[in-house]
Amino acid sequence: MIGMPGDDVANRLLQLTADVVGLINDQGGAAKRLTELAAATAAAEAKIVEARQARRGADERIAEVERELAEHNDKMLADRQVLQREREAFAKDRAAVLDEANKLRDQARADADQAAAKVKELNAKLAAIQSAVSSAA
Repeated sequence: MIGMPGDDVANRLLQLTADVVGLINDQGGAAKRLTELAAATAAAEAKIVEARQARRGADERIAEVERELAEHNDKMLADRQVLQREREAFAKDRAAVLDEANKLRDQARADADQAAAKVKELNAKLAAIQSAVSSAA
C-alpha cells in the first residue's frame, strides 16, 4: 500500500493515533496535543474536500473531451460519407464520359469509312466520265 495516493493520509492518521497515545501518557501536554490534533484533522478534511473538488473538475473535463471527441468522430464520418458519394458520382460520370467518347470514336470511324467509300465511288464515276469524254473527243 506504500506509494498509493491514500498513503499520506493513512500515515498522517497513524501519526495522529501515535500522538493520541502520547497524550494519554503525557497528561500535562494533553490540551496542546488535542489542539494540534484538531488542527491536523481540520487540515486533512480541507485536503479531502479539495481533492474531491479536483476530482469533480477532472471528471467534468473528461466528459467534455469525450463529447468533443464524439462530435469530431460524427463529423469525420459525415465527411467520409460525403467523399464516398462524391467518389461514386465521379466514377459514374467518368464511365459515362468514356462510353460517350467510345461511341463518338466509333461513329467517327464509321463516318470516315463511309466517306472513303463515297470518295472511291466518286473517283470511279469521275474516271468513267473522263474516259467517256476522252473517247468522245
